[in-house]
Amino acid sequence: MERLTVGVCKTFQELVAIMAIRGASYIGEQGRSFSDDWDGNDFSSTQIIAKINQEPAGCARIRYFSEFVVVERFAVLPKYRKRLFNKTTIALEITKFIVDFCSRKGYHKVYDYPMPDLHPMWRKVWDRAGVIDPISLNRGITFAEGKTGTLFVGYLPVQEQRLDISRNPDFLVEPEGEWTAY
Repeated sequence: MERLTVGVCKTFQELVAIMAIRGASYIGEQGRSFSDDWDGNDFSSTQIIAKINQEPAGCARIRYFSEFVVVERFAVLPKYRKRLFNKTTIALEITKFIVDFCSRKGYHKVYDYPMPDLHPMWRKVWDRAGVIDPISLNRGITFAEGKTGTLFVGYLPVQEQRLDISRNPDFLVEPEGEWTAY
């Protein structure tokens, strides 16, 4: 049976796998330039990796701002895009992980900017993952190659178990995303 796992990138090997997935998707399939995909924000963000039986299959990047997060560089390898794993998709499981992860950190708002032709699919995925009222802002973002993405925003559910330093500061010394005891 195939096992799907999603988590925070923790090793150099996982980072290289993310580079390969993004290279295949953004540079190979979409024709983006290397400098557009690798824009200098990768070391100030959280990288998420999905694996099927320990084999890299998908990824995403989360960047943080004072009142919101931006999810970007979301990619799933073509051979895994339409496949179901225990009645779910890799895209949905990565999104669920991101929603839980960011809401545990106390964020309430999430932005994304998918290509316009993918917007209906992503709206459905964000809705199924628990993002509240994902809506298009009808504003575009122009990428280096002149392609545009459609900016949309959604609200993250309030987490009962969000990280709170006044409750227990021990989570501060735990690996990123491994806060099960808190």
